[in-house]
Amino acid sequence: MTAVAGEGADRSPRLGMHVSIAGGLPRMAERARDFACEAVQVFSRSPQGGPARPIPPEEAAATRALLLAADIRPLVIHMPYFANLCAADVSLRAYASETLAGELERAALLGAPYVVTHPGRPGEGTSPEEARGLVVESVLRAFEMSPAAAARVRLLLENTSGSGRELGSSLEEIATLAEAIETGLGAPGRVGFCLDTCHAHAAGYDLRGARGVAALARRATELLGRDRLAVVHANDSLGEVGSRRDRHAPIGGGTIGEAGFRALLAEPHLAGCPFLVETPGSDEHRAADLARLKRLRAGEALEG
Repeated sequence: MTAVAGEGADRSPRLGMHVSIAGGLPRMAERARDFACEAVQVFSRSPQGGPARPIPPEEAAATRALLLAADIRPLVIHMPYFANLCAADVSLRAYASETLAGELERAALLGAPYVVTHPGRPGEGTSPEEARGLVVESVLRAFEMSPAAAARVRLLLENTSGSGRELGSSLEEIATLAEAIETGLGAPGRVGFCLDTCHAHAAGYDLRGARGVAALARRATELLGRDRLAVVHANDSLGEVGSRRDRHAPIGGGTIGEAGFRALLAEPHLAGCPFLVETPGSDEHRAADLARLKRLRAGEALEG
């Protein structure tokens, strides 16, 4: 199993962002280097659907070499948005499992230790308990389809804002899913947690200052264990705390604000977790937010 973020001597968070794969994965790695990323996240395929383009071995090798030379780590793969692990339709769930299995394989090929996924959105008439069972079933099917890749790549469950019928807006539900998946696998340590700051704030975890950040981090550690906290999606929130609105905002430009991100970067329970910006707009917009995070990490003010 790949070492969990946070292990080792360096406890300062590595900062990076989601980078487009337009032009190919090696070009993505070059852009990540040019934007001074310390870690990076990508979609390995179109997040909107359609067949996945196979990754030639030479392209994967070139990507790994570029990231290694620039000391950009980890590479994190995000599941496409169209995959719904708890869809009511059996064929759609099967497609989600196939998609996840493919992402595990692509992550293993690229040397990415993590694949991040949202738990999903249940259909009308499906209870939360039933939906959680469908998520577990879908993930276990994916792991069975790609056992070698699944042994090398850790699946990270991302918390959600709770918009509509989304699963995973509470840490308790994320913990329940993680435990159920690992029980089904018969192996601990295969599932981790990706904390999205915008989603947590919108779901009711107040991240505007050190007290709320510490409370969330402590609770996550209590429920999930420190070894499961692997990645942070660093996004400010357009919506107020508890708004249930999944609307990302530029760093310091939303309702979490500068004080909230200072506290997140300094939170001991998150020490060593890479912080990855997913704010709206182009790579250049996210690079500006990455620079803001670096200023906050250095103890500088965003204004003045």
